[in-house]
Amino acid sequence: GTPGVYNSFSQGAGIGFRLIAAGGVGLLVDGSGNDRYESGEFAQGVGYYLGAGVLYDAAGNDHYRATRYCQATAAHTAVGMLVDLSGDDRYDGRVTAVQGVAWDTSAACLRDYAGNDQYHSAGLALGTACIGSYAEFVDVAGDDTYRYQPGQALGCSWLQPGETNCAVCIDAAGNDRYDASLAPAARSNDVRCITGACGLF
Repeated sequence: GTPGVYNSFSQGAGIGFRLIAAGGVGLLVDGSGNDRYESGEFAQGVGYYLGAGVLYDAAGNDHYRATRYCQATAAHTAVGMLVDLSGDDRYDGRVTAVQGVAWDTSAACLRDYAGNDQYHSAGLALGTACIGSYAEFVDVAGDDTYRYQPGQALGCSWLQPGETNCAVCIDAAGNDRYDASLAPAARSNDVRCITGACGLF
């Protein structure tokens, strides 16, 4: 539905065919180097319909760029994970459902352990859980920059009647900058808050 953007199903993707066949396991492991990961939709540590996808990068200043359902996301009873151990990394999610998002009884986790990182997203990002899911975003260290859509990111638990989600967003250290692209939001250094039934920042 986005002109010029196509399904990717790559770079650590475990993809099933919904209501036809369960997904398998997709794993991408990169040991070192300054890498550029670029894809369309469903990529970079993504699980879809009973699949599990993992992208693991051990070192380097990396650039992750994709559109939607990418960078540690999962949908329809699946698991998605992205782990980056070191480097000054940049994560660009151009549309929505990026950087630690779980949808429809799924689990997703993005962990970046070191470096001064940049996270850019449009909506549903940075530890957001929807429809009975668990989502986790953890940045362990570094002076990081966040650009996001307020109300749809950073420990957002979207609740529907009769459902329970858990969304966790943790930035453990560093002098970080939180820049909401549309309006101010209550996210800054040394702030702890709970939103909804189970959204933790």
